Amino acid sequence: MKQLKQSIKGIDIVFILLNLAIIVYLIMKGEIITSDSATYIDNRIYRTFTYPLLLDLFELIFRSTYLFYIVCFQIFFSFASVLFLSITLKKYFHLGRISFYLIYLIILTPNFMPMLQISNFILTESITYSFFLIYIVFIIKNTFELRLKDLVWLLIFSTLATSTRPQFIFLYGVNILLIIFNYYKSRHMGNFIAATILLLVLILGNSFCQKSYNYYIHGEFTKIPFFGIIFTTTQLYLSTPSDINLFDNPEQIEFLKIVYKKIDFAKANNIHNHTKNGFFEHAAHYRNNFNSILKAVLQACKGNKTIDIIGIKTDLSSEHLMHSDQLTSSLMFKLFKANFAKYARLFIANINYGIGGYYYVFFLFSAWCFFVYMYLKTRETYYFIFLCVTIIHLMNNTLIAIVQPVIRRFSFYTDTLQWAIMVVFLSFVGNQLLGIRKKEIEDN
Repeated sequence: MKQLKQSIKGIDIVFILLNLAIIVYLIMKGEIITSDSATYIDNRIYRTFTYPLLLDLFELIFRSTYLFYIVCFQIFFSFASVLFLSITLKKYFHLGRISFYLIYLIILTPNFMPMLQISNFILTESITYSFFLIYIVFIIKNTFELRLKDLVWLLIFSTLATSTRPQFIFLYGVNILLIIFNYYKSRHMGNFIAATILLLVLILGNSFCQKSYNYYIHGEFTKIPFFGIIFTTTQLYLSTPSDINLFDNPEQIEFLKIVYKKIDFAKANNIHNHTKNGFFEHAAHYRNNFNSILKAVLQACKGNKTIDIIGIKTDLSSEHLMHSDQLTSSLMFKLFKANFAKYARLFIANINYGIGGYYYVFFLFSAWCFFVYMYLKTRETYYFIFLCVTIIHLMNNTLIAIVQPVIRRFSFYTDTLQWAIMVVFLSFVGNQLLGIRKKEIEDN
């Protein structure tokens, strides 16, 4: 007991009190409901199945107060996952007390930052963030320990993250890299085969569960019918009414006429004048006008009736939404091909703007090259972890930029982790230099 009292310092007490204050503040704030919240509460067909089912479970247990308890669950699950990752980083990277607290607070920021406060929203962000952090924990454990159970857990939590937010589908690619790395380091063919089979089962199982959920709720055994609408919105931002000539199908032509009639080209699609400006201005223009074009697409999906973006949540039936997705999917590849050069420029501008500008993009690319070089030179596991996190960060922003503007709501997951891992890297470098200096003193 005496040793425990001696090990607890003033900063530990401040840290504990700060956590308690944040938790109490978040609980007192209660649930925050947005227009998107209703789409999960109502089990809409274009939402993934994990979070709506969790809401249904809490409603079954807690009845009318279930939203308050789901927020409490999100708060405690989020704090637990942040602590789990911070402790794991402390253990494997030998972090000091100050570094540990700093990293913990960085990873925790999405929970209490005024612009985010993800734990209070009835949205998927909080649960997904927790799944993602636990996934990173098992990446670290597996990379250092090379145990099959850690590989299994990281595959499971990547699937949970993907089943909650489809933007994390890129984690399947990261998983392939990790399975190959595990085999390369351990030379255990049995683990390699087991992990590969499990990955395939989880991918197929996730798809089957989503389709089965849609069949049970909506009577349609189908995937999420929304990709075509979103991707076509980007293509319409780049196109002009003359692109109608690319199509022969009467339904496609009528749809495009409605959309082009509703888009204010002087404001929302003045792409030819706007591309003369820099990448930042281009991406900002795209981000500011994306929703206005999406609104025009949704109105066309509804047959030229007045509808806003929120209206899709109540006005479009599952059958109509599926048909609209099929229709827009049939348009997007011809529009993409016709405007490929403009799309490529917008894609690069979007990533650059979303990540944080030229200098930060250059910094991340330099860091990626440095970690690749150091891992190939030293084969140290530490550098592979730094490399993995940077790859995940770049892949997340790249995948978002393919279909829509890169905004904080989609990018904060890996933004936050990247900042935390850079602090870990600086601490690691400091420890390495200190160790070298200590050895020089001992040799002398």
